[in-house]
Amino acid sequence: MRKNRKRKAILHSALKANRRETGGRRRTLLIVLAGVLVAAAAAGVTLAYRELYSLWISQCVVTDRARQITVTAGQNVKPEVILESFGLTNGCNLARIDFRRKRDEIIAKIPNIRALTVTRHLPDRVDIVLEEREPVARLNVLDDRGVARRTPTGRVVDAEGVVFMRQAGTQMMPTIFERDGSHTKPGQRLTGRALAALRLLEYCRDGEAAELAIQRVDATRPDCLFAILGNYSQLNIAWTGMDSPTAATQAAMEKQIDNFVKAYRTRLAVPSNGIMSAVVWNATEPGVIHADTKEPIQ
Repeated sequence: MRKNRKRKAILHSALKANRRETGGRRRTLLIVLAGVLVAAAAAGVTLAYRELYSLWISQCVVTDRARQITVTAGQNVKPEVILESFGLTNGCNLARIDFRRKRDEIIAKIPNIRALTVTRHLPDRVDIVLEEREPVARLNVLDDRGVARRTPTGRVVDAEGVVFMRQAGTQMMPTIFERDGSHTKPGQRLTGRALAALRLLEYCRDGEAAELAIQRVDATRPDCLFAILGNYSQLNIAWTGMDSPTAATQAAMEKQIDNFVKAYRTRLAVPSNGIMSAVVWNATEPGVIHADTKEPIQ
């Protein structure tokens, strides 16, 4: 009996060990099979993605630029310049062009451009709309003797203070004079006294101050701006914080100009001899306006 029990126990242990070994092999086999299936699925997905991507890329090719690419430009920056800068030629692939990076590069390279909007119409069309800067004043320079350069620099500035190049249609615009050698270059923004001159001109473009018709502003003087008005009177003007463009200094400037306009109007009457004398105005003190004439105006 004892021998039989011992044999049964040995047989039972062997069966259990065999089942464990068989189970282990099955688990290993299942793991290997699962890994193979995952790898096959991943390879299938990768292959499918490549096929779809290749199909998509093939649909983004420009074959007829005139039909697929639209550029709305201004009068000074030609559409051909924009097309070339983006690399938009027949045979190019729109999906391979980084339009955002190209747009930023073009705006940095061509200061005349204020904004550049790119609209993709998938898969193979693009609309580009260009907004050019509009000049409000010309820029020139004065040498150490205060003499202006005779040859126009071609530099102009828009209402935002950005300097760029433009000559056509600017002859009648007012001129801001900077110091030669330290003048603002195209692509940069006016700062300090030159920016104060622009703020003065901008405020005098509309409203009651427009009657001053400022022709030129000298921004090279250390203590004030020197302006020539439409009637050839001269104006020295300053305000608190004039070299710092803040809301407070803007308000101070507007108040000083408004006070000057009131004083200016009192001197517009024609004298008895019918000859209007040029007036040299001094508006460098807050709220105080002085006038000096060679002949008193009655």
